[in-house]
Amino acid sequence: MKLNKGVLLLSIILTSCASNISASTNSPSTPESPSISEKTSESLSTTKPPRPHTHTLSEWEIVKEADLFNKGLKERHCLEDSYSETMEYYDLSEVKFEDKTYQYNGQEKELRISGLLPKGIHVVYENNTQTNVETKPKLAKANFVDEDGNIVETKEAYLSVVSNVGFPRIDINASTGIDSKTSYTDATIKVSNCESKYELEGVNAGVRLRGNGTLEAPKKPYRIKFNEKQNLLGLNDGAKTKSWVLLAEYYDYSMLRNASAFMLGESLMDNKGYYSSDFKHVNLYVNNVFNGVYLLAEQQQANKNRIDIYEPKENETNVDVGYLLELDEYKDGPVFYVDGSPYTAIDSNGKTGKLPTKAYAVKSDIYSNEQLNYIGKYTANVFNIFYRAAVKGEYCKLDENNNIIPSNFTNAYDAINNVINVDSLIRSYILQEIMKDVDVGFSSYYMYVDFSLTSKHNRMTFGAPWDFDWSTGNITLSTEGRYNSTFFDHMNPWLFLLSRADFFEELVKEYWTLFINSGVIDYVYSQINDISVTYKDEFEHNFQKWKILGTRQHTYHSEEAYSVKSQIEASSYFKGWLEKRVTYLSSIWKKENVL
Repeated sequence: MKLNKGVLLLSIILTSCASNISASTNSPSTPESPSISEKTSESLSTTKPPRPHTHTLSEWEIVKEADLFNKGLKERHCLEDSYSETMEYYDLSEVKFEDKTYQYNGQEKELRISGLLPKGIHVVYENNTQTNVETKPKLAKANFVDEDGNIVETKEAYLSVVSNVGFPRIDINASTGIDSKTSYTDATIKVSNCESKYELEGVNAGVRLRGNGTLEAPKKPYRIKFNEKQNLLGLNDGAKTKSWVLLAEYYDYSMLRNASAFMLGESLMDNKGYYSSDFKHVNLYVNNVFNGVYLLAEQQQANKNRIDIYEPKENETNVDVGYLLELDEYKDGPVFYVDGSPYTAIDSNGKTGKLPTKAYAVKSDIYSNEQLNYIGKYTANVFNIFYRAAVKGEYCKLDENNNIIPSNFTNAYDAINNVINVDSLIRSYILQEIMKDVDVGFSSYYMYVDFSLTSKHNRMTFGAPWDFDWSTGNITLSTEGRYNSTFFDHMNPWLFLLSRADFFEELVKEYWTLFINSGVIDYVYSQINDISVTYKDEFEHNFQKWKILGTRQHTYHSEEAYSVKSQIEASSYFKGWLEKRVTYLSSIWKKENVL
């Protein structure tokens, strides 16, 4: 039983008073015989009442971990007696409220959280909007409020609106033409038209072409590899790395599909530790010639500041290292295959089919065939366990040699979660389901695992969302339908199997409800509009360079996507498609009246 200090003190005082009252009322008194109260008056005047014990409390200890769906419990103890206290708490660890600077465009700017709010929490903002340029940043607050109206935590951040100077400028000054995907051309990099702390002047680097299908376009994407680690424009909290990419966005006339997916990835993946690239639009000049608006992003790579898995040293051939994998039918890198032909399933439309065989490229450094064979066997057997649990109701596990053996698991979730980080996979599923990316089962779908002693990812983990050019209505696809639970060209077998598991429907509803209640998608809508309006002149300059508006540049293009006359018109179509898609998914997954 817990005792309140105030109640304990009151109890002591009342007990003392009651004793005195009882003594003076019930004891006889005569002149010859002093009363009991008189006899004890001397002792009462010299003896102080005992003081209440002041508890010396230990630090709070977690006795039950909180997660997105359940409150946790903390406990602390008095170091001198048996007194203890408990406290419920929420997991707000993946919610961020960070400083943001906007450029002026006459519209109101808003500072919002990123990440998923835990169940039972909503956010109330203070002072988080601004329209005009001000000399000092505005201090905004995000109050996290529980179901009883109590503020359980408050985060603060600064909102700034500054004069509109357009996108930052990156100059690549190359020694020769940049025309190879495999060989780097020596160059220097200059960064300007930005905050002075982000400016670079003549920094040495190598530059090459990058991409696959996007290389077919006349506007080429690039990869930059600095000689020494650098940060560009403060991305990823200022982390310094050598490799960066410049996405041309040639086939996306809104030039916002990848950026929007990265925004979603920040809340769904990055804040949880599964990594999603940071980004910023820039004006690119190559040898002093304007080459258009590009999206600066981070290279998808094993790196402590990106995909945090162990990177083996050169010629380190042992198998207990980190492995970054890309489902990649371009087969760019050391490749292995997972045969899907033994696996038959029924999709959400009642169609029966075999799962496809897929190629996986190892995108982190490996130095031996033993390593390639090891990760190939591991991936194939994880997939096998996944299939057996999700489709057959058979629950297995891996032994120390990655062989499949029987287990004591009694349900599909435990068997699958033992070898796959289900939390990462279902977040990936939601992102891909929103975007309806046609290439999700063909390339640019990343997963990773780390077998080192310092591993943070000892199960197959899904993250690093990438390449959304052909998504969200840029190709002719309905805004309705469960895209990743059906058979189609380029289907992704991992997302498909997840949708076949018996726990999937209830679990995806829980995640989706938190996603909607957290306001993540509302922030993306606002940014699509804000970027388009703020940088209208920048985008017009791009399309003066590349005169493609109103023309079909690829057979993939839907008529609605290419028959636009401006970037604002293209972004309006994209945003409308996205809104319809989210409305449809909410109609099947959103739980009512749930915070």
